Amino acid sequence: MIDIDRRNLIFRRISYLDFHEFKKAGIESISTNELFLSFGHIFKNISIMDYMLVFSDLMKKPVGLCSSIFHKNTMLGYVSFSFGFSDLGTELIGWTRNGYQNLGLGELGLNTAWKVYRDWE
Repeated sequence: MIDIDRRNLIFRRISYLDFHEFKKAGIESISTNELFLSFGHIFKNISIMDYMLVFSDLMKKPVGLCSSIFHKNTMLGYVSFSFGFSDLGTELIGWTRNGYQNLGLGELGLNTAWKVYRDWE
């Protein structure tokens, strides 16, 4: 089992500098994301140009709606809020990098994202 020192965890908005780490985490997590999220299917057969477009779209989201959890420089998970067609339509999307599941990171990321979202709103 991977040992994660929680003192080194950072929850922050992803930036353009995170592109390669985001891509690496996404590709490593295809098998675990494919069953539950469109990210698994998107990352499976995507060209580098399309990858850049997907990432650029994430960068356009307002602060508080698109964040990741990092351990030092390694991206361990991603959380995003998307708004639906009404006041009741909010979707929370999150995934944990393959190999880092069952460490409580998903719950930590979702809880932190919810707090950031509430403060942003």
